[in-house]
Amino acid sequence: MLEAVRRPTASSKKMGSTLFSSGTFLTQKRAAKKLKVNVKLFATVRKFSQKDNLEINIEEGSRVKDLLSRIGIPQDEPLLVIVNEYTQGKETPLQEGDTLCLFPIIAGG
Repeated sequence: MLEAVRRPTASSKKMGSTLFSSGTFLTQKRAAKKLKVNVKLFATVRKFSQKDNLEINIEEGSRVKDLLSRIGIPQDEPLLVIVNEYTQGKETPLQEGDTLCLFPIIAGG
């Protein structure tokens, strides 16, 4: 993807840009890297998908909350979030190959 900018920026210098006589720089933007993560939905969380095991491609820098939105799970849904066998929060960044397990919060005695 190409982007025209009026004056040089720090990113245009790093990524390599071409200056035209009009004073416009043509900068090539890098496409966001895609990461593959595995998602397992348990118990009543399954209602948000037709499958209980998902393999989803997300953009680099995505967090658990971004993935929840992509699946259609409301941000205020009470969940136990486990990433690679460790309890995590919805702000946790995701990496290539992560396994995310989502459980409903249940109480009782």
